[in-house]
Amino acid sequence: MEQPTVLLANPRDCERKLLAHLLEQEGFRAREASTGAETIRVAQAERVDVVLLETALWQTGEMNALTSLKLHPRTRCIPVVLFGEPRHQEDLTDGLKAGAVEWIVRDASVVEKLLNTLRTVVEHPVTDEAPAEAKDGPAAPKKAPPVVHLTAAKVAETLGSVEQLKAYEFTVMEAVTTTCAKERAEDQVVEIALRDPMLLLALLGAAGSRTNPGTSTPVTDPAQAARLVGPKGLYVIAESVIPVKESCGEGWHPGQFWVHSVATSRFAELLARRLDLGSPSEAAAAGLLADLGYYVLAHYFRPLYARLAEAASMGERPGNASEQNLIGVHSGEVARWVLQQFGLPEVFADVVVSLQEQTMDRQATKVSSRILSLVVHAARQLAHALFPGDVPLGVLSSVPEEFEAALRHVEFPVSGLTTEARRTMAELTTEMAYLFPTTTQCSCLYQRKPLEHVLYFSHVHRDCDPVRTYFEVRSSHVELLHRPDAVLRSPAATPMVVNLAHVESLLAQVEILASLMTAGLMKKRRGVILLPGDTAPVHKHFASEDWRLVPMPTYPAAWLSWLGARPTAASAAEPATEQPVAQAI
Repeated sequence: MEQPTVLLANPRDCERKLLAHLLEQEGFRAREASTGAETIRVAQAERVDVVLLETALWQTGEMNALTSLKLHPRTRCIPVVLFGEPRHQEDLTDGLKAGAVEWIVRDASVVEKLLNTLRTVVEHPVTDEAPAEAKDGPAAPKKAPPVVHLTAAKVAETLGSVEQLKAYEFTVMEAVTTTCAKERAEDQVVEIALRDPMLLLALLGAAGSRTNPGTSTPVTDPAQAARLVGPKGLYVIAESVIPVKESCGEGWHPGQFWVHSVATSRFAELLARRLDLGSPSEAAAAGLLADLGYYVLAHYFRPLYARLAEAASMGERPGNASEQNLIGVHSGEVARWVLQQFGLPEVFADVVVSLQEQTMDRQATKVSSRILSLVVHAARQLAHALFPGDVPLGVLSSVPEEFEAALRHVEFPVSGLTTEARRTMAELTTEMAYLFPTTTQCSCLYQRKPLEHVLYFSHVHRDCDPVRTYFEVRSSHVELLHRPDAVLRSPAATPMVVNLAHVESLLAQVEILASLMTAGLMKKRRGVILLPGDTAPVHKHFASEDWRLVPMPTYPAAWLSWLGARPTAASAAEPATEQPVAQAI
């Protein structure tokens, strides 16, 4: 019988060598890795029966090796046994939720327990899914594991054991150590709370519990909550929070969570001020809570979050139906359950649920919820477009015409909004590098822009176009086209984006695409055609090996790198020239 292989992932050289010797004496084949990156590399390249992962690697900010193993298709089915000392009792639960089959805590009898656990795992694999084929040969096929569906009861059970949800370590320290000036104590409380969705959730919940439900208006404004709770109340809340440590290798790095949420919050507040929509800080709160469902999934149900992230990377169509098929519920509903559990007003739940809809048509009937949803949707799109990277669950869509009409009504110059938003995003990403030092080691930021040049075609000019902004951030140069008979100045093989997301008429879509094809704009280059909904049979005439049809909304990270690759046509490498384009038909 072939020796079972144990991958010893341990940064301590002496302990790793001793364990390797012990295991080889007991009939195992030992492989060694001293870092998280090496662990992933060996597990992907060789046949490994079980990984014995020292928790210093799992908990370090350098790499969340356990989550990375469970995310990758070649390693997700390898059993992982954690070995080490938990920092908190909660770590034991987190380790199992993240996919480990056992956590062995060091004690006097650890050697015998370790050997027995490894023998049990090897002889009776926990997973029902077949491990990916390795270089040593394919493993025997096994039945795929059943889909585990999330329910309201499961969320309530998991969160019922914690007084407050996990918050960022730096915001907890700010809340505990900041000495609030008496004349602006409430402002400082708001500033701290609006930097962390979990802390804001706790603040609003605490404020709501101090009001009389029968006579008081629900607390939706962080400033009002700060007045009710005060600096001492925030201090008490922060003391009950277990801070989130930085970790790299998750489906979405914590720094990305932070930047995307805080940017959405600040953009929503900016829009609310310019549109004169009641309380701007209420819009800021709604923006900060917009991704609450993903926060909860990432921190408390990591295998389910990883399933969503993997599906997005494979080009799964975003929306409620997709998420419900994968985990039994969509993230907006998860957020609703959490908001209800913490006693927050229904308006926030209306917003987070409506943001998960495929379109903005099916909104809550309340006017306040509708307006707030439109503002947060626009802010969220702007945050995703301006972020210099791609979040795995970041959805790209168009801003509803209803929102653009509101901007025109108040004669608000969108160019000024974009300039201010870019400055805010630059400040946040700079701060992220300070607050999350391992960000540069992760894939959440581009090391270099994925596109050099891109042609962007839209038959009408729109003041608020997050799709155009998205490509402006991800390329060195965007050449805008509104007519097929334009004069091109970009290289001949420059990739192209055709945005038809606002063209509802199928006939009009076909006419535009036919004009582009006749003008020669779709030859010898790669491109994507963004459509306002599902593809029709007639669209297939414009698809090819080098042209993709992409229904909106979409996960752009799934196809952005493909767009930047060279086209397959042999003639794609023609020299760049300034060329007139034939008149459209």
